[in-house]
Amino acid sequence: MAPKRSLQLKQEEFDESVKTNMEDFGMEADEAVASAVEEFTLQGYNLDGIIKTSSGGDTDSHPIAVATRALSDATNNAASGTADPQQLQQLVTALQQHFKGSTGDELKQAVAVAAKESTVTALVAAAKAAAKAGSISSISSIDSSAALIACLKALKPLMTWPACRASFLTDHGAETVQQLIRESCSVLGEATAATEVQQQQQLAA
Repeated sequence: MAPKRSLQLKQEEFDESVKTNMEDFGMEADEAVASAVEEFTLQGYNLDGIIKTSSGGDTDSHPIAVATRALSDATNNAASGTADPQQLQQLVTALQQHFKGSTGDELKQAVAVAAKESTVTALVAAAKAAAKAGSISSISSIDSSAALIACLKALKPLMTWPACRASFLTDHGAETVQQLIRESCSVLGEATAATEVQQQQQLAA
């Protein structure tokens, strides 16, 4: 006998239940959320991807949302020019801190917010900007490689979530990352070779 399929819950339905618990039954926020979780779980709903807070789908002020917007803004501002790889790396590292050390439901909640806020899209775009910066100036090639690696590390925990994997595929993430790694390695190799030639010339002088 095939296992019973879980019902998929929508964020709006969960938020409405929490709101009802607070307004109609006078529950505090945490109690209202816990009650909604218990109610839908007993009904056989799958709560994966549901943001289980009293603010629910309103994630504008969530740290992950704020960090994602900061990264997107830095990438978009550099669209017509050259991004600063060091700035990108700092922003990506700040974003990554919100997932670091998280496990279990805490990690699921963080990734659910990231899925809603298109964090995967922002990281793929930042990786492209970092690689572009490295290809324009050999001086920043090492920095751009570091920024690219930071983007890849930040993407890793997000790939455990179906919605994030879907975004990664929609953004042609796999093809983009493969191409960027090849280009980054090529640029870094050229920069290293140029440095070695310069050192040899100095020794021969």
